[in-house]
Amino acid sequence: NTPDQIEVSVEYVYQEGDISEPSDFLSAILAASDLATTAAPTPTAAPASQPPIPVAPTLPGATKAPATITGTVVIYIEFVFYTIKPVPSEREILNLANTLLVARTKREAEPVRVDDITYEKLSDHSFAMKLSYMISDVPMNEEFHLRNETQQYIQDSVNTLLNQMLNKQDAEPFTFPSPIYTVGSVVIFIRFVFFTKNPVPSENDILKLVNTLLDDRIRQLRAPVRVNDITYEKLSENSFAMKLSYKISNVSMNEQFHLRNETQQYIQDSVNTLLNQILNKKDAKPFTFPPPTYTNMPQEIHANVTYVFREDDISQPSPFLSAIMEASNSTLPAPTTEPPKILGSVVIFIRFVFFTKDSVPSKDDILNFVNTLLDARIRQLRDPVRVDDIIYEKLSDNSFAIKLSYKISDVVMNEQFHLRNETQQYIQDSVNKLLNTMLNNPDANPFTFPSPTYTNMPQEIHANVEYVFREGDISQPSSFLSAILQASGLATTAAPPTTTNPVLLLCLLCGVCAAIKRRLRRRYRIQQYRTHPVNQYRIHPL
Repeated sequence: NTPDQIEVSVEYVYQEGDISEPSDFLSAILAASDLATTAAPTPTAAPASQPPIPVAPTLPGATKAPATITGTVVIYIEFVFYTIKPVPSEREILNLANTLLVARTKREAEPVRVDDITYEKLSDHSFAMKLSYMISDVPMNEEFHLRNETQQYIQDSVNTLLNQMLNKQDAEPFTFPSPIYTVGSVVIFIRFVFFTKNPVPSENDILKLVNTLLDDRIRQLRAPVRVNDITYEKLSENSFAMKLSYKISNVSMNEQFHLRNETQQYIQDSVNTLLNQILNKKDAKPFTFPPPTYTNMPQEIHANVTYVFREDDISQPSPFLSAIMEASNSTLPAPTTEPPKILGSVVIFIRFVFFTKDSVPSKDDILNFVNTLLDARIRQLRDPVRVDDIIYEKLSDNSFAIKLSYKISDVVMNEQFHLRNETQQYIQDSVNKLLNTMLNNPDANPFTFPSPTYTNMPQEIHANVEYVFREGDISQPSSFLSAILQASGLATTAAPPTTTNPVLLLCLLCGVCAAIKRRLRRRYRIQQYRTHPVNQYRIHPL
């Protein structure tokens, strides 16, 4: 529902017993699909004539009742057919539709078809036909929840229309599935990313520009409406991002997520309109922005848009964008001098390996520790976010592994893989921070974990980290690690005695041991050459 338009979706999966006397159009479709054209006995009673097209309701007016308005109804129809043999071709189906269906439905004044019929192959043995119709000048209540009478009129119109398409003229009418009405909202999350030559402007500078140059322009829009304050995020010394979100209310959408293409197109158009109003001059040539990524919920759609600013995109920037560029000195270098940077994501795959003295703890024990001791601590982190359940793996009777994965979104990286050293250092720092949060006490001396191995993709980096626990690595384990060690029969503190290192150091520094060794070696060589008693060589006096 919108203030003056109702959109409804009807999906009908053909079953042979539904329609005993198919129309010429349906008979041709069934013949092309190798399906029986009659699948139910012919009724003995005289068939009822098809009902006329319903008359639009005239809603009673009342002094205190919400106002009645005149609007339009758009009906989206999808027929689905399952075939015995391979599906007929698109050309064959559209030819049948144009010769047998279009002529018949053209005779009716209302509804009027507004789109060409489209064919979609679903599998080797199923296909769909999609078409849409519009009814104009339909009375409806301004209040969405008071449109029951209009919805009944729509249901009657749908039944009449579909019977005209699929049933013989004098056949008993079939009642088709009720249209789906869903009114929801769309939240658009926008992220602008700027790369600068000089150090990035401050948060205060950017937010001041937003409040003075952007807000007045956007407030003039009726929809969408901004729902959150704009936030500033410093990504690096030479890049920053701005985040904002907008909401569009009372948007018609299909209950079934995979049938929301029309709504997504509407969102794409709204995004382009909104971003051009923010970044472009009023009379400038509009720019087409990247399509959003969608997250569907029963009555809400989230659309995420990330736009990395490139100067060639917008030739006539708005005052707001001009001010941002001036503050950023963002005259980007030519593409030939430096490969462009992009925004991507990093997925960190972590594998902890433990060798135990006793038999390994059970999977239930380990996952219980994770849920009670680890999750609460890690949930406090904004980034990274865990993307998979933790997996327990028994390696042997005395060793096991824990596997988990985390994702960091919106990471600046070079398009060329061999120039991603800076990003890899950022990942290494993130890994150390994450693993210390898991395994170390908050105030303990941080431990440096093994470097990840990296797998580069165009817009994603996979970082694999395997850490084999050694008792001396972490002197003050976290509650989670302590519980793991206790369940594994390992000491919770396993650092070597404090006297060992000083004694060894003294020995190495003073060289006493080396001197003693040299003396003993020299004495041993002297003894080697004393092979005869000394008195055998005594000289007698003359």
